[in-house]
Amino acid sequence: MSNPFVFGVPVEGANFTDREKEKKEILDSLMAGQNLILFAPRRYGKSSLLREIMRGLDKEEFLTLWIDVSEVSTIRGFLERIVNQINEFSKVTKLTGFIKTTLPKFLSMFRVGLGDFNITITAPSQAELDELSLEIFDLPEKLARKSNKRVIIVFDEFQDLLLLGQNLDKKMRAKIQYHKSASYVFMGSRRSLINKMFFDRQSPFYFIGKKMEINYISREDFGPFIKGQFQATGKEISEEIIEHILQITGGHPYFTQYLCFEVWNLTQRKAISSLVEQALFICVASQSYIYEMLLDQIRSKDRKAVLFYLAERGSKDIFGIDSLREMEVRNPNGVNYALKTLMEKEILEKGKKGEYRFVDPFFAVYLQKKGRGS
Repeated sequence: MSNPFVFGVPVEGANFTDREKEKKEILDSLMAGQNLILFAPRRYGKSSLLREIMRGLDKEEFLTLWIDVSEVSTIRGFLERIVNQINEFSKVTKLTGFIKTTLPKFLSMFRVGLGDFNITITAPSQAELDELSLEIFDLPEKLARKSNKRVIIVFDEFQDLLLLGQNLDKKMRAKIQYHKSASYVFMGSRRSLINKMFFDRQSPFYFIGKKMEINYISREDFGPFIKGQFQATGKEISEEIIEHILQITGGHPYFTQYLCFEVWNLTQRKAISSLVEQALFICVASQSYIYEMLLDQIRSKDRKAVLFYLAERGSKDIFGIDSLREMEVRNPNGVNYALKTLMEKEILEKGKKGEYRFVDPFFAVYLQKKGRGS
């Protein structure tokens, strides 16, 4: 029987861990035509969550477009993604006619590939590209009106738009701020850039939508899911072992599924506590080369000291005199600067209660073992 735990790719259906509260909040916002700014570090499952919601929408009422901005490196490539995503609804909206009637001025710039209807944009002048981008940013609203459906556009890793430059954010805002029948979900994984794009008063996207942050999955949701996945495949796992797994991962979606994947592989009929440690060793060992390189890249003595301290003791009293002495850091400012830098590098993050924690909990385990010389 195949392993019921999935990680590293977007999950859906029976493999998706319920996030009922977040699903309801997102769905209610989309139904109301509200734009969303959705933040979560990588591997938190935000893409899986959005895809699960999109999958459940009534196709008679909604059209959904998904643009992964991290997969494009040029403005032309970005515009092509939008046009070709709209192409997926050609049977519903008669796209060929739609393009001809909405972008007649720019048809000479489009090259249509053989076989699948795939549009590429030829090399226009900068002025033509600027004008074309404004017209393409208006397509979702025009598509919604033509099809009499609400169009929802998800921009994944939206902060990467800044890398494309040429004031593309200003051009996009100039159009979508007037859209009534198209809603937008801006997803991002880099907090500093997302804050710069949406919460800086000088930014074109300043408060363009409702902010929502995706966090770890609660024990109340993850526990029954883990137990159910084991039972559905004829294996048993106790509440105590589930609690042990969640203590290690903290409920992080990716790493919980990863650890459960290995525990399930090792389990014949019933999971026992020793299997969790074996599975954890497999997970950490598989990433040890990456962790070693990551540690080598951290040159600062203070940052390394803070990392080893957090891995062993957690962030409670990290600014205390005894903690400073143990870390051999001169003063709290040194600790504070180290924490700030490590968060910018997305090695650490700050929880809702103000605690500092590892983005990758297996890295913490690696540091614990390394610090103990094991």
